[in-house]
Amino acid sequence: MLRHLLATVALFASVTTAVAADLTISADGYTATVNGNSITMTLDDSIRDMPRSVKFLRFDLPNYGGDLVTAVQAGKIVRERGITVYVKQECDSACTYILQSSFNRVSSATAKFIVHAGNFKSENSRSHEIEFMNNHYNLLVSWGMNPSFADKYIRHQNGNAVLTASEALQVGLITQIVNN
Repeated sequence: MLRHLLATVALFASVTTAVAADLTISADGYTATVNGNSITMTLDDSIRDMPRSVKFLRFDLPNYGGDLVTAVQAGKIVRERGITVYVKQECDSACTYILQSSFNRVSSATAKFIVHAGNFKSENSRSHEIEFMNNHYNLLVSWGMNPSFADKYIRHQNGNAVLTASEALQVGLITQIVNN
């Protein structure tokens, strides 16, 4: 569910003037604080409707994933807007799609990642499932993931890949490691 995916997300924005705007989504997932003023919003709207001035998406607390389709949609917005994504502790499952979508994918040296194909349940044929996984493979590779890695863990659903920051850098999941 997207609630779990975005409940620990903090969004920091800089505007064209010298004033910075901060957007932080609370743990309850429905209250956001923008420059000290509380507003109510749903998590489904949080990435889609965030101000265009937001250029930094920060996962400070462990994020264990959520709905894959929603994460891919959020990832496309992150990519279109050129938003940098930073992971401090842990980014798993659907969270990695949002991370992978960014041109600038940054993590702390101690961050951990879990990548897998997702839990795809199709009432249709096996060919529909294969098409779904191939589409996700193509998307992640176009976003910079190593094709061999994506082939193994996304296209062929070969379990979970648990990665350190250094390993995530090697397979293209992140582009930079920083000291917190």
